[in-house]
Amino acid sequence: MDWVKKNLLVIIPLVVALVAVPVMVFFSMKMTGELKSGVESDLNRAQNDLRGFNVTYSIPSAEPGQPGFEASRRPTETLTRAVRDRREAIRDQALQVRQAAVARNEAGKFLLIDGEAESEQLFPQPINDSARIRLTNRFLAEWPAAHDRLLETLGFGMPPDASALTEAIQRTRDREIERLTRGRISPDLDEEDESAIRAVLVQQRQAAYRTRANETRVYGDASMFLELGRWLPWTSTTVLPTPEQLWDWQEAFWIHEDLLRGIVAANTGPMGGPQNVIEGPVKRVLSLDIEPWVRARESTGGRGGRDPDGPSGPTGPGPDGSTPIEPDFTWAHTGRFGFPNKPNALYDVRYANVELIVDPLRMPQVIDAINRTNFMTVLEHRARTIPPGSDLSFGFDYGQLNLVQATLRVELAYFREWRLPAMPPEIRTRLGLPTETAGTAGADDGFDDGGFDDGSGGRF
Repeated sequence: MDWVKKNLLVIIPLVVALVAVPVMVFFSMKMTGELKSGVESDLNRAQNDLRGFNVTYSIPSAEPGQPGFEASRRPTETLTRAVRDRREAIRDQALQVRQAAVARNEAGKFLLIDGEAESEQLFPQPINDSARIRLTNRFLAEWPAAHDRLLETLGFGMPPDASALTEAIQRTRDREIERLTRGRISPDLDEEDESAIRAVLVQQRQAAYRTRANETRVYGDASMFLELGRWLPWTSTTVLPTPEQLWDWQEAFWIHEDLLRGIVAANTGPMGGPQNVIEGPVKRVLSLDIEPWVRARESTGGRGGRDPDGPSGPTGPGPDGSTPIEPDFTWAHTGRFGFPNKPNALYDVRYANVELIVDPLRMPQVIDAINRTNFMTVLEHRARTIPPGSDLSFGFDYGQLNLVQATLRVELAYFREWRLPAMPPEIRTRLGLPTETAGTAGADDGFDDGGFDDGSGGRF
């Protein structure tokens, strides 16, 4: 007892500790039970909430103009994975279609002046003033020459040379006179002789015309390009063309090329073989006229015209490659539109008028052929009858059909993606595009956290 009294300060903490342990265990078990009960209650409540919780799954349509899939469902891993895989498949498909469309639009296109060395590149801009003068001079010489080569490649031609044919006919006349008067006392020709000679000469002339017609895909020469009529060759005494003019002439060559390829496609047989002037529906191209790249008046039904009050640059919202391009039928039945009337980031639209001599019964064949060529569309056409054989005296042999002189207004669409790297800064500024780099517009695949957009509006 004495020992306890002497060690009271040590014994008291030990007793307290021994008593505290079971007390703490008691209260701890009680608190654990309450916590477990609370967690289980919260978990059950969360599960009940999830059973009544739905999310909206959406899958965009892979077909233009068709509604996509959208439904509210209880989220599951299997369903979420299936929707994600389908969206990725549509995105990949849209990208493939886009790449194929751009490749088709660009196919065969080349710059008239181009070179591997920077010093030989006119577009987007020459490296210095000296290169600009030298390359511009080359461009102005190459532009008409390139059109001549294009006509030859596509099989365009004209009637026989009039002076050469006249000389050949005169030689035939001399031979016929010699033959008829051989052995005669008098070299004079009577009416019967003159009639016989005329028949031979007419037959010779018509045979020459028909031979040339059979050798020619379509009648036409460089005079059809009205741009050439407005052409002012640059010399040391004239003002150097601006970058905007040079680029417009470069694009004019691409437009002429597409139009002529569409026309030649019309003169193609059922088995894919070429047809000549006599066989094909298109006999002659009289003119190609590209409408100016300026604001079109809505009041004219979308036809191009110079609007002195129209702005020289883009109007409305700036181009956005990830924004859907909804069709606008204000300008044409295709729903396409472009700078400067209503700019978009994906493509530009140009208009041209083509004047032809054509077989009216096969006009649908001609329109279909143009519409199948590189995103061109015939918007309207008008025609007037021409007298049979009206151009035969000039050497144009169209055959024995009744023909019309038709004017077609054609819409042409060109993706910016393949044109931007060569586009001069001045043109990029007009279009509202950045001038520092030659990046592509509309390259965004259209997918983000907010949804899907194929970026094309499904118009092509």
